[in-house]
Amino acid sequence: VAQASSLKVGTPVVFALTQARGLCLESVTLCNQYGDGQCDRDCPKHMEVYTAPAATGPWTSVVTFTSAQTRRQQTFTVTPGAPTLGGFVQVVVHDTYGRGACVTSMSLQGTAWGPAA
Repeated sequence: VAQASSLKVGTPVVFALTQARGLCLESVTLCNQYGDGQCDRDCPKHMEVYTAPAATGPWTSVVTFTSAQTRRQQTFTVTPGAPTLGGFVQVVVHDTYGRGACVTSMSLQGTAWGPAA
């Protein structure tokens, strides 16, 4: 989704969908850089994914989730019927377990539709 260093508390990371017109989001996969007893405070806690037709919004929440303090891969399922991602996506780290939001990788899985705009 973004460079791991880009994910900071309260600083949205915004990117355009470039491979399809929309994405019916099914899950979000996240791997923290730390956890499992090593720098546990450097893990994101509450995160949220939004979508909007333009980079400036208006933003609609698609999924919120709480990350565990682990380096193991975590997958968060999106509720069926959640808004479809279209145009632009925003990822926000709302808070952490105490310090930074050190994420190694994050990906969005789902069913793409339509040619890119």
